[in-house]
Amino acid sequence: MSRWETPADALADMDEAIRVRPDAWTHVVRGHVNLAAGHRGAALADFDHALELDPEQEWARASRAEVYRIEGRYEDALADLDRALAIDPEYTWAHAERSRCLIRLERWDEALADMARAADLDSESRWHRAYFAGLPLDLGRHAEALREVDRALAAPDEHGPQDSAWPHAVRAWALHGLARETEALADLDRAISVDDSYPLSFAMRGWLLWEAVRLA
Repeated sequence: MSRWETPADALADMDEAIRVRPDAWTHVVRGHVNLAAGHRGAALADFDHALELDPEQEWARASRAEVYRIEGRYEDALADLDRALAIDPEYTWAHAERSRCLIRLERWDEALADMARAADLDSESRWHRAYFAGLPLDLGRHAEALREVDRALAAPDEHGPQDSAWPHAVRAWALHGLARETEALADLDRAISVDDSYPLSFAMRGWLLWEAVRLA
């Protein structure tokens, strides 16, 4: 059993990591833990701080864009994603995030172009396929998202343990939307078993466990 049983446990470790290594990358990691725990304001502050430390950190740009997208600030998200892609034109996640924003703005042709570019860059990885399961998740279509992520898990594992951890985390979120909490927790346990350095899985599991206690 991991010592990270709640989002607070994961955040305490990230606070210590920032004390030891207060660089842009560590702030981005803590931002993602905050985001998984539902602390959007704290996540945004972490991504802002990361960009103050390193304005050319494309991961921080795309991460902040994710928060903006969740908050419905699509033009702000696109500005960050355009900057991220100016830094790295082959940044698959930025193209994929950009497509999600453009779909919300009903700019269909541009969205399809970004989606196609992301597919060209990384068509076979589990991570890529799992990411696109997030499109139906955005629309509350959890059963469709579950089918997509199951396809992702059937794809080759080409990029190391996190390529398996991320799809299991996405699958857990789809199962949570279908009120299949026991299965969702099993997927998060699986994600942690293949990559115990991936903080998002711990934060999500802690949140689901906390929700189960709160609703009991």
